[in-house]
Amino acid sequence: MHHEIGRDALYKIWNTIPGAMIIYIYTEGGNIVFADQIFPMKKGTLCFIGPDTPHYTMPDIPARYDRSKIFLSFEAVRHLLNALPADGGMQRLFLGNSVIYAQIPPELQEEVERVFAQAAAGRKEGLEELVACSFFQLMVYLKKYTVQPMGSPDDFLFRAVEYINRSYAKRITLEDVCEVIHVSKYHFCRRFKSLMGMTVMEYIQETRIAAAKTLLLNSELRIEEIAEQCGFSGLSYFSQIFKQRTGISATQYRRSHGDAGS
Repeated sequence: MHHEIGRDALYKIWNTIPGAMIIYIYTEGGNIVFADQIFPMKKGTLCFIGPDTPHYTMPDIPARYDRSKIFLSFEAVRHLLNALPADGGMQRLFLGNSVIYAQIPPELQEEVERVFAQAAAGRKEGLEELVACSFFQLMVYLKKYTVQPMGSPDDFLFRAVEYINRSYAKRITLEDVCEVIHVSKYHFCRRFKSLMGMTVMEYIQETRIAAAKTLLLNSELRIEEIAEQCGFSGLSYFSQIFKQRTGISATQYRRSHGDAGS
C-alpha cells in the first residue's frame, strides 16, 4: 500500500496482523502505540512490526496522515533472513524483536520512498522477487538507524493499556488499573514509566485528549458533551488540560482542523 492518505476509521483500534509489516511515515505528529511503548510518528519513521503484535497509529490530526506499508508473511521473512549470513545479526534483530523502530536521516528519505514506490508498482509477475528485494533494502536501513529495538511486551502492561483504552470514558484510578492487572502499584508505576516515558495518569490524560480530538473533528457534539464522554470531571478541567496539551482551546482546535478531511 503506497501513500495511504486519509483518516483512521476509529480511534484506538488495536490491530494485529498474522504476518509482518513495514510501515513508512511521511507526516509529522502523533504516535505509533504498542502494548508497552509509544514511538513518535515523524517524517522518515520506518517501523518493522512483527506478526501478532498489537498496535495502532494515533495521528495528532486524525484526518491527516500519509504512510506506506509493505505486508509480508512471517514465513517469507524467515525465508529471506535464512538467505543472509548467520553472523550478520539480521536474524537476531528481526526474529528477536516484535517491533523495530528506525528514524531515517533526511538525506536518505527519498531513497526509502523509492523502495516503497517500486514495491507498490510491481506487477503480479515477479512481485515476490521485487518485494524480497525491497525488504532487503529496508532491513539494512532498519538495522543501521534503529532507535530502540523492543522485545516482546510485558503481559501486564498490555493488559493495563488495553484496560485504559477501553475505560478512559469513565473515572479511572491507579488502584483500578492495578486491581485489573493484579500487579503491585509500586512495581507497575515504575515499569510503566520506564517503558512508556510517562506516568499512568499522564497516559490516561493523553488517551482522553486524543479521543476528544477525534470527536471535535468528527462529530457535532457540544464541547461539554465531549468532555463528559472522554472521562473529564467537568468542562473547566477539560479546557485546562486540552490547552495545556495542545497549546490552543478545544474551540480553536475544531475551527482550525475541522476541514482537514474535506
